[in-house]
Amino acid sequence: MSADRWIRVAAISGAQGLKGAVRVMPFTEEPETLERFSALYLGEDGPPVTLRLERPLRRGWAARLSGVETREAAEALKGLELFVPRSALDPGLPEDSYYCVDLVGLVVRDRSGQILGRIRDVPDYGAGSLLEISLDEPITGFGRTVLLPFDRDYVTEVEIDAGHVVVDLTAWLARQSDTGSP
Repeated sequence: MSADRWIRVAAISGAQGLKGAVRVMPFTEEPETLERFSALYLGEDGPPVTLRLERPLRRGWAARLSGVETREAAEALKGLELFVPRSALDPGLPEDSYYCVDLVGLVVRDRSGQILGRIRDVPDYGAGSLLEISLDEPITGFGRTVLLPFDRDYVTEVEIDAGHVVVDLTAWLARQSDTGSP
């Protein structure tokens, strides 16, 4: 699995109850996806476990992990993250579809083809996905990192096979100056 990338799919936020259940925060669009993996890994180098969701909580889910039978064992997992190898994700995506994680590491170009930097992450803080771009050259007021909304206004092409995305950073910067953002 060394050539495979690890994908973070959930975090354990603590124990739930007295019989070894854990509180889990899924990073998947549908929490039930976690149950479909034949194995999840406790950390990138951790042991494999299976997961069964029990019920939704106000923040996250109550879940059972294989091998975790006591509250103490569940508490010991607090703060750990669950990972799967990239190869475990569904390879049967429709044409021109991709996972956000496939964008990480891609080259970012402007509309003229000039390289601006690379995608470092694709976070979503609740208002939609963003491209966290590590820029080769800093931008005044922003430095070497920008969080660009991942929408058609600013991301005009995604070419996974070619290894790049094309963005309209000029339009985004103009919007920032209109709204008074840094």
